Amino acid sequence: MSFRRLSVATIVLVAFVGPMRAEESLIAYKSLSPELALDLARAALASCRSHGYQVAVAVIDRFGA
Repeated sequence: MSFRRLSVATIVLVAFVGPMRAEESLIAYKSLSPELALDLARAALASCRSHGYQVAVAVIDRFGA
C-alpha cells in the first residue's frame, strides 16, 4: 500500500471515529417535574402515616438543591 493511500485511509478513519467518540461522552438524564415529585412525596407521606410511621419527606433535585 502506498503512503498516499495509507494517509487517505487514516484521514477517513479519523473523520468517522472522531464524531462518534464525542457523542459517547454526552450524558443524558431524565427528571421529574416538580409537581409530579411533590405528588409522589405526598403519596409516600400519606402511605407511611396510614401504617403508623412518623416520617418527614423532602423533595430535592439530583444535585441536592
